Amino acid sequence: MYVPSACVWCDTYTSPSQVQLKSDLRKLWIDHVVWTTNYIVSAVAGMEDQQKVLARINKDWDAYVVAFDKGEEHMIRFADILTEGIVKQFPNRF
Repeated sequence: MYVPSACVWCDTYTSPSQVQLKSDLRKLWIDHVVWTTNYIVSAVAGMEDQQKVLARINKDWDAYVVAFDKGEEHMIRFADILTEGIVKQFPNRF
């Protein structure tokens, strides 16, 4: 069943499948731009997440999970250090 929807940039009507296709292509393009930008920044800065970003771009999900787990370990370690410092700074509050 054809249900027309108004086209934002023109005077014609588009079908729901055309609208869905445009939405899917927009999401694909945004993902590509975001992850490529992240990789370039990571590579230029020599950041540790470079392999994680590359694995995500290549859809190497196993490597992505391993890299994410490594990042999570760093985040937990940082949170522990931060918590320890706050507790030392304000011992009467904890």
